[in-house]
Amino acid sequence: MLHYKVILLLVFPFYCSFLFSQPSNNLHKLSDGLKNEWLKKEKTEVIIQFHDQKMDLSSYRSSWDKSQKGSFIFKTLQENTRISQYAVQKWLTDKGISFKSNMLVNALLVSLDKSQVYEVINRKEVAFIYDNPEIFVTPYQRSTENQSLRSASEWGIDKMKAPAVWAMGITGKGIVIAGQDTGYDWAHPDLVSAYRGSSKETVKHDYHWFDAIDKASPLNKDTLNPCGYSIKIPCDDDVHGTHTMGTMVGKDVSGTSIGVAPGASWIGARNMDRGYGNPFSYLACFDWFLAPRDISGKNPNPLLAPHVINNSWSCPTMEGCLNNHIELFEKAITLLRKAGIMVVVSAGNDGGSCETMNEIPVTVSGAFSVGATRSNDSIATFSSRGPALILGKKVIKPDVSAPGVSIKSALPGKIYGFLSGTSMAGPHVAGLAALLFSANPSLIGQVDKVEQIIRETSLPLYSSQVCSNISGGSYPNPVYGYGRIDALAAVKKALSVTSINESIDPTIQIYPLAGHQQLYISTAFGKEIFTLNLFDMYGREIMNHQVDQSISSINLPSLPNGMYIYTLANKEKMTKGILWINQNR
Repeated sequence: MLHYKVILLLVFPFYCSFLFSQPSNNLHKLSDGLKNEWLKKEKTEVIIQFHDQKMDLSSYRSSWDKSQKGSFIFKTLQENTRISQYAVQKWLTDKGISFKSNMLVNALLVSLDKSQVYEVINRKEVAFIYDNPEIFVTPYQRSTENQSLRSASEWGIDKMKAPAVWAMGITGKGIVIAGQDTGYDWAHPDLVSAYRGSSKETVKHDYHWFDAIDKASPLNKDTLNPCGYSIKIPCDDDVHGTHTMGTMVGKDVSGTSIGVAPGASWIGARNMDRGYGNPFSYLACFDWFLAPRDISGKNPNPLLAPHVINNSWSCPTMEGCLNNHIELFEKAITLLRKAGIMVVVSAGNDGGSCETMNEIPVTVSGAFSVGATRSNDSIATFSSRGPALILGKKVIKPDVSAPGVSIKSALPGKIYGFLSGTSMAGPHVAGLAALLFSANPSLIGQVDKVEQIIRETSLPLYSSQVCSNISGGSYPNPVYGYGRIDALAAVKKALSVTSINESIDPTIQIYPLAGHQQLYISTAFGKEIFTLNLFDMYGREIMNHQVDQSISSINLPSLPNGMYIYTLANKEKMTKGILWINQNR
C-alpha cells in the first residue's frame, strides 16, 4: 500500500504538468501577463475575447447622423455578442461562475483557475485570453508650476477665447459630454445643474451614471473607499474627476468662469479605485457610453450616448497594461468613433523627453490626444512628447495642446482648487468639441470633421526640441502637435461648414413662425406626399406628419427653445436640416 501511495505521488505532479501543457497549439491565445500570473496564484481574473460571429458593417454609412450611427453599431454589436458568447456564458452559468460581458470588444470578464482556462482556450469561438492587471495610473501634478504666470481669472478659458464664443450665444447647449475618471461630485454647485440627471423637480441617475468599480483594488487595500463600491449615485473618491468635469461644464457659480462649455450637459462613469484601475474597468466604461443603461445595468439606449468622451487617465505598460491589451482598446475606440462619438485623451505626464507618449489610450489610433501648455503658451515640463508608436508606426502626436498648468476648477465638497497635468488639458478640448457641435449641429457625429477643424484652427507653436529626427520647428511637431487650441477660430470655421446632407430641392423652406408655435413649410412638391419628422438633439422623434402641397403650416407641440433636426422624405428622396425654435418671441 505504501508503494502504491508513492506511485500516486509521483504520477500526480506529472499528470498535472501534462494537463496544463496540453494546449500547446493554443498557447498563442494566452497573454504573457496571464502566464506570469499563474506562477503567483491558482485562480485569476481573465478577459476572454471572442471571434466576431456576426459583425457585418458593410451597410454602415459615414453620412448618417449620430443617432443612426449609434443605433446601427449598437444593434450589430448586441447581436454579435449574443451569438459569439452564448456557449461560454451557458457553460459558466451552469458552473455557477459569475461574469461580466462587454459588447464593445466582444469579451467576458471572469475569474478562472488553470483547468477552466484550459477548457475555455480550446473552444473555437475564443480568440484570446488576457490577464486583467490592477494598474496604478500616473498621478497628475498636484503642485503648481510658476504660479506667477497665473491670472486672477481662469486663464485657460481666456487663453482659448471661450468667452468670445459665449458672446455669440454658443455655450454647448444641447450637447452631452461624458467623462470616465475617479468619479464626480454631482452636487457641486458648478456641476449640479449641468448633470443630465438633474431637473427642477427631481434627480434621476439612470442612464447618467455608471460605476465600474465593484471591489477594492488589491493595490489599494489600506482603507475602505470613501464612496463605496458599485454605487448608484455619482461620487468622487479622489478629486481628479470633479476637477476635470468642472473644466468642461462648470457654471461660474464661484464668480470665475471655469467651464469651457457651460451650456452643455454631462454624464459620468467611475473607472478607478482612488487612482487604481484595470483594463476591463476602462473598457466597461467605454461600453456603457456606447449605450447608457439604467442603474440596474439593463435597458441600454444608444440614443442617450454622449457626443464626446474625456479620458484623463492612462493604462501604463510598466504596471501590466501590455501590447496585447492595445488590441482591445483599438477595437473599442474605433467602434465608438463609428458610432459618432469623439474620444479625447490626455497625452500623459512623462515629459519632457521624446517618445514618452507610450501608454494606452494615447497609443490608440482613434484617440485625439492633448498636450499641456502654460499661460505663456510654452509647453509644460511634464507634458509627454511624441512621436507615439501607433499600429507599428511612429506618428506625430499629440494632436493639439491646451492649457494644463495651474488650472482652477471644482473639487468635491463645494470648493475649488488648482491642479496641473495633461489631465487638465484634455477637458479643455472636450469642452471645445461641445462648442463646435452646438455651433453647427450638422457636425454632430462627424468626428473626423470636428477633429480636423480643431487641428486647423489651433495656434501653431514651435520648439527647439528634436524628437526622432522630427524638428520641433516643423508643423505639426511632437511637442505641441498642431498647436494650442483656439475656440473662437474653431467655432468660426465650424459655422462655415455646410450640412453633410444636401437639399433635394433648393425651393424647400421650413422654419418656425416666431411666437405662433407653428412650423411654416414652402415646397414645390406638386402632388408628392412627404413625411416630416422632427427630432431633438438626442435623436428622439418628437413629431411625425405627412405633408403635401395643400399644407403650408403645422402646429408645433410645446417644445423647449433650442435646436432641432428635421427630415422630409418619401421612398425616393430625402432632405434634412436644422431648426432653431424660440416660442417666446
